[in-house]
Amino acid sequence: MSDITFRKAGIEDLEQVAALMIKLHNPQSLEGELTYEEAIEEYPYFLEQGVFFVACAGSRIIAFVHGGIRTDYVEGSQQYRDPKTGYIESLFVLSIYHKRGIARQLCKMLEDWSKSQGAKEFASDAYVDNFDSIAFHKAIGFEVSKPIVGFIKRLK
Repeated sequence: MSDITFRKAGIEDLEQVAALMIKLHNPQSLEGELTYEEAIEEYPYFLEQGVFFVACAGSRIIAFVHGGIRTDYVEGSQQYRDPKTGYIESLFVLSIYHKRGIARQLCKMLEDWSKSQGAKEFASDAYVDNFDSIAFHKAIGFEVSKPIVGFIKRLK
């Protein structure tokens, strides 16, 4: 991993991170998913609300983690004791860079940042059928807090 560097991202990384956000949110290029324009528009807001850390091969960003501090309810947390919980909002590594410890390093950077912001807990989520993500979270020390199923009803 000596050819990979890690750093906090800034507004100058907007285009590269937005392109990776598209890959994360559109795994099969589904109609109606996140567009590049939406990602470009949302990135500055996400930067204001939290933090991005990136992994780079040369000047090319190959992975990112986006996180922040949640003060609203986080499933399984002890927020009634400490209202700040660090949270992994999104994590993506280009597939050719998988199994190199990049995601682990990015999550460690976010965890350390969360501690520096006063968080006493660190949380994340994954879809119940995303077995790779669940295995990764367990491998870096997360415990399943409580499996849940989300529901939504469109109002007419």
